[in-house]
Amino acid sequence: MSRLTIKDLKSAVKDFNETYCKDSDMHLVIDKACGGYEVCLTNKNRKNGISHVSITHGHDSARNTIVSLYNNERYLPEIIRLEIERSNFI
Repeated sequence: MSRLTIKDLKSAVKDFNETYCKDSDMHLVIDKACGGYEVCLTNKNRKNGISHVSITHGHDSARNTIVSLYNNERYLPEIIRLEIERSNFI
């Protein structure tokens, strides 16, 4: 098993953004804290104080974050749709 690093995580997030977020105001970002990484969905404009939604499990290693991101891939279109609806009401 090869070692996955932050470069691999950034590449995966970029691919997911191009696939799922290119036509919306939402995008995935990497949150770094507590010595680990977490992928969050947030508004590109960050207007109205819109917060982010965690897509992966808490702050973890780059490898575990990538695994969690791919495990949750099937939920992304629905989460993005719900967040867009929510941001329209705020």
